[in-house]
Amino acid sequence: MKALTIQQPWASAIIAGIKDIENRNWATYYTGPLAIHAGKAFFRNPIHENVMKILEKLGPLEELPRGVILGVVDFKGCFDHKRPFLATNPFAFGPVCWKLENPRALAEPIPYRGKQGLWTLPDEIMEGKL
Repeated sequence: MKALTIQQPWASAIIAGIKDIENRNWATYYTGPLAIHAGKAFFRNPIHENVMKILEKLGPLEELPRGVILGVVDFKGCFDHKRPFLATNPFAFGPVCWKLENPRALAEPIPYRGKQGLWTLPDEIMEGKL
């Protein structure tokens, strides 16, 4: 299964169904199931006040798990951030927006070391977990 490492709080927001767009500087032709890995780093840039209110649903952000596989989403493809259907999405600022749907959290996060880019998670890691 393909996987993507994402900083917190964004990884948890994706698996919680709060965030359905992941912003990247690059695109991929891959579509299909995508494991979401919460990286060890925490997003340190300022987060807009309106987005912070949305993220409050996750609980204390500094307590979110890191260095783990959180769950799986259906990756539907990449889109330019200027597409009209992304205009009202508070998480779509691009330049490339990855559309994510149907988040499924694991009952227990799986400790795992992440990687940069789109990477392959060994099948045995996810066997019987979803």
